[in-house]
Amino acid sequence: MRKPLVKAKREKTSLKKLIEDSLKGAFFTDSKISKLLKVEIKDDFQATLLPEFFSHIMYDLVKNAYWHGGASQIVIKLDSMEKTLEILDNGRGISPKDQNHIFDLFYSGGSSSGVGLSLVKAIVESTGGKINIYSSQGENSYTKATIRFS
Repeated sequence: MRKPLVKAKREKTSLKKLIEDSLKGAFFTDSKISKLLKVEIKDDFQATLLPEFFSHIMYDLVKNAYWHGGASQIVIKLDSMEKTLEILDNGRGISPKDQNHIFDLFYSGGSSSGVGLSLVKAIVESTGGKINIYSSQGENSYTKATIRFS
């Protein structure tokens, strides 16, 4: 059972290991999901974060790309020089009217509850990190989530 976010312990942890551990979960090993994933981890870095909640970050961002975005490819990239994790998909993108509200609690531009991304942002920011999501619709549509760790 996970600890409540406010009581969770912040730890300096390997991002590579957390990503690899997350990708062993049932959602990621499902053949429909695993065939979409391309993982680019050349090296590693340590960041202070909430390890118990990291798999939720991975799950929510990949789930959104697949279920809501209709992506046929999802790239997970770890950049030790920039201290970032990037999840890029080639789905249909997020509409311009929704982009300014995607982190608002209970806001949904579609069929979701509007809780996932607000929780992801709270987890990331609780350890001093930042998350940004960029998206474009139309030809060459994409969504890119970038998490910068402190």
